[in-house]
Amino acid sequence: MEIKELPVPKGLVYETFNNKTYYRKHYRAVLQGSKTLEEIKGRSIFQSLIVQALVFYLKNTLPKDLYWVPTNEAGLHLERHENMANDIAIVEKKSLENPRSLRYYQHPPKFALEVDIKIEPISTETEPPTDISMSYIVDKSQRLLDFGTEGVVWIMPAASRFMWPAVPKTWRFSLGMTGFPCLTATVFV
Repeated sequence: MEIKELPVPKGLVYETFNNKTYYRKHYRAVLQGSKTLEEIKGRSIFQSLIVQALVFYLKNTLPKDLYWVPTNEAGLHLERHENMANDIAIVEKKSLENPRSLRYYQHPPKFALEVDIKIEPISTETEPPTDISMSYIVDKSQRLLDFGTEGVVWIMPAASRFMWPAVPKTWRFSLGMTGFPCLTATVFV
């Protein structure tokens, strides 16, 4: 008897880029019936508070006439079959033709901020089942930079770490959560 592998439902796909599909964290538990899709889509209160604090800071710091700060996993369309989500994006208002559009944003954000990793490790055989998949961080960051984004910030609260890849090819790491130098060094005017 041949065993057929069923396709993973689209609701469990988190992002697709570089010819790879990244599934939502804990998607296997949904497939096994031990969790629901709604249970795995949310974020912790700590993650939510970090996003809230960053948005408050950005909205009070950036020139309001020049930038939007979309949140809530704002969709970004890179090209056909390549879509991402950003926890927080800083986008130039002039590049947003129709702010009421129901489509994904199609221009590179000036800056993208990600709080935690919300994907399942690509393979539990080759990667440990942890919250951090370094290949995903590097691949997503590089794809955003190649698309034209000037910088990406990764905030990993469980590990108390920052990481910010930026153009030109400067990747910095911080071992503590005591500052946010990547945004202070960026010019937003």
